Amino acid sequence: RHWHLYIPAASFQSGNLLVDRTRLAERADQPVVLSQGQPQNEAEYAVDLPSAGTYQIAVLYASAEPRPVHFFVNGLDVKEVCGLPTGGWSPSNRAWSSAGVFRLSGGPNRIGLASQGPFPPIGMLRIFRME
Repeated sequence: RHWHLYIPAASFQSGNLLVDRTRLAERADQPVVLSQGQPQNEAEYAVDLPSAGTYQIAVLYASAEPRPVHFFVNGLDVKEVCGLPTGGWSPSNRAWSSAGVFRLSGGPNRIGLASQGPFPPIGMLRIFRME
């Protein structure tokens, strides 16, 4: 059994995203984040990993149109995620967008999302230890 962590998108430590508990959220206790106002739109998450290792990271989102978001690991822009439409904006249209597999140190790490355009509704980030 591999270590894993699900991070609610609304639990970011810094950023300027709107936490939506009504319009696009499946339930009030499971909000999504989306952009508000002028770019740059961003959120950063503090992640405490149990040990150094290889981790797979993905983002859960819904989108009726392409809304790519840059994905950062410890300050480095490593990939574009959420770029494909999932069929709509509602929770029933959510899909996972793989950010990739990363070699990360144990202890504190930072995961970030940023875009010069609008964010799709993002509900969660998922981290799995691969080894």
